[in-house]
Amino acid sequence: YEHTYDLKNLGSVYADHQELMAHWQGQYRDRILDVRYEELVRNPAGVGARIYEFCGLAYDPAAIRASFTTERIGHWKHYEAYLDALRQALGGLAP
Repeated sequence: YEHTYDLKNLGSVYADHQELMAHWQGQYRDRILDVRYEELVRNPAGVGARIYEFCGLAYDPAAIRASFTTERIGHWKHYEAYLDALRQALGGLAP
């Protein structure tokens, strides 16, 4: 995973991933479920139920046993001053 050692390369790989996913979303919109990490850790039962429903399974709340924490959401902001190369590589994808 050489791209993980260089922010410019990381941004480029992520941009390629986004482009690829946009293609597949266009082809199979109703067959791809997007799950955001922040949403999952804030509401694991709700997101879990949505995933089960999407897969056509009966939801079992006991199946969601993972322990999630929200304390790391936004943690990247501590490093914001060092992320210029990543932002440039992301272009319009950067916040």
